Amino acid sequence: MAAYEDVLSWAQTKPWWQQKALARIIAGDTFGEHDYADIARSLIEEPESPPDGGWFSNLTPLQVTQAEPVQLVAVKNLANVNRLAPGQELTFEPNGLTVVYGHNGSGKSGYARVISSMVGARHQEKILPDVFASDSGKPSGEVVFSVGDDERSVLLDQSPDPDLKRIAFYDEHCGDSYLTTEAEISYRPSAVKLLEDLADICTGVSRVIDAWKQENSQPGPLPKVDPRGSAAEFLRDLSASTTDAAVATAIQCPPDAAEQLEKQKKVVAHLRVSDPT
Repeated sequence: MAAYEDVLSWAQTKPWWQQKALARIIAGDTFGEHDYADIARSLIEEPESPPDGGWFSNLTPLQVTQAEPVQLVAVKNLANVNRLAPGQELTFEPNGLTVVYGHNGSGKSGYARVISSMVGARHQEKILPDVFASDSGKPSGEVVFSVGDDERSVLLDQSPDPDLKRIAFYDEHCGDSYLTTEAEISYRPSAVKLLEDLADICTGVSRVIDAWKQENSQPGPLPKVDPRGSAAEFLRDLSASTTDAAVATAIQCPPDAAEQLEKQKKVVAHLRVSDPT
């Protein structure tokens, strides 16, 4: 919960729209292109006032979920796995530390390969049969584990249980893999996920604004004007050296523009009913 509270504390230093977006994320809202455009439009308007107590005042605190612990119980019934002796059982202390030791070639790495192939490991090696046996057959065995008070087992030739994958395995080969290969991080704390979602929204809003800028940067067609009037003369002389003052003067409406327009509308209406052409 400390990370979650730190994110909220950090967010209160951000612009109002990011605080509002983060509050919506925490509340479970999803965002799409339409939402990005709405946020972008809000940025050119007056800032929205937060509710009493701030944008995060009405949020329900995140509840910490407690998953049932997963523990290895034993590796047993191995057959045709490297040169491991068949009929042996390696058990693990449920409430302590299990130390496996022995001389080189005694089977420590063989058991480690079996375990790493069934649990969550960055580096896995294929389990091979005894290369010195004339007809060793297919490797087989059983991994026993517990989820809370529920004891389960899975065979080497079966798909690993998703709960068994929650156990993390690490050895020297895993360390080398972390240092030398690229990979997607599969787990992120919920507070970090909030920041990722907020970053996605900021990217979406930026994309909308960039599209607007690109659209506005494209010159549109010049207006159609009477070629005999002053507007046409101004457009003919328009160039990169035309000053802002000249543009402002050219587009400035006379003070009685509204009255003149109303008079013209009445004239047009009169002509439509009195002139058959």
